[in-house]
Amino acid sequence: MKDLAQVEPILNVRDLRTHFEIKRGKLHAVDGVSFSVNPGRVLCIVGESGSGKSVTVMSLLRLIRRPGKVTGGTAVFHGDDLLTMSRQQLADIRGDRISMIFQNPLTSLNPALTIGDQVSEGLILHRGMGRREAQAEAVKLLRQVGIPSPKERVTDYPASFSGGMRQRIMIAAALSCKPELLIADEPTTALDVSMQAQILDLLKELQAEINNVLVMITHDLGVVASIADEVMVMYSGKVVEQAPVREIFAAPRHPYTQGLIATVRALDDASRPLHPIPGTPAIPLGQRMGCAFAPRCGFATDQCRLETPHLELVGSAHTVACHVKPDPDRTHV
Repeated sequence: MKDLAQVEPILNVRDLRTHFEIKRGKLHAVDGVSFSVNPGRVLCIVGESGSGKSVTVMSLLRLIRRPGKVTGGTAVFHGDDLLTMSRQQLADIRGDRISMIFQNPLTSLNPALTIGDQVSEGLILHRGMGRREAQAEAVKLLRQVGIPSPKERVTDYPASFSGGMRQRIMIAAALSCKPELLIADEPTTALDVSMQAQILDLLKELQAEINNVLVMITHDLGVVASIADEVMVMYSGKVVEQAPVREIFAAPRHPYTQGLIATVRALDDASRPLHPIPGTPAIPLGQRMGCAFAPRCGFATDQCRLETPHLELVGSAHTVACHVKPDPDRTHV
């Protein structure tokens, strides 16, 4: 078996930049983001709302609309840059070799089409199947993701299903062509705890079966702990920490990551005092100087306020963008 360091990444993103021109100036929604993912691995991108998680993956698939614009970087998928290929080349890949599960299935599913038509669409478009063959395959996919009586329900419309069932339908559609890269944007946000656990188990089972790459966006560290291999923490459009999931929880080195983990642990353990991260997330607007997290950080120094930190190795596969890099047991935000 090859060492992970010797495996060629399925996706290799370098210095990705996306900004939005708004009345108040230039919003740097994604500001120099880099990461790579190997086959069979799960990467979770975490951070508060507005940190740039969703814009990052939408940029990869060139789904950004005005006033947004991808202004730099590369996103190499099996040797081809997603950011420079033609629209037709990208259309041939999206929904086939790369699929995405969007955050809200109620708005992502077309209410005027049956679930069978929506699950089979990719098979007809990318696999050249006839409608009857594609519908039969859709029934198999719906059964695989746990839709009861799929043969009878394949002609039903999305409104006939609960939120959890609609999410399963979205997963079936995304997996129809057995993509090499699956992106899931907050796939469990609107679900109750029991349904959330079922969806996560389903994603893990299907990901292991296909041996594809799963990139999941979430703000829920409980989800991260249950499914991730690697974790990328974003704040104000930048990556502030990257590491294997066990190391992130055992030895977080960025004060922001430490604050996120400490808050979750306090919520899970009534004996722990709750110390929420003070202040509000920084808006990545205009020219920026220093660390964006400095106004909320109890470790901040003059250097933090004046000089922008860059990712540095603090372990064999652990990087952090922080001038101070406090030890995990000195958490203070």
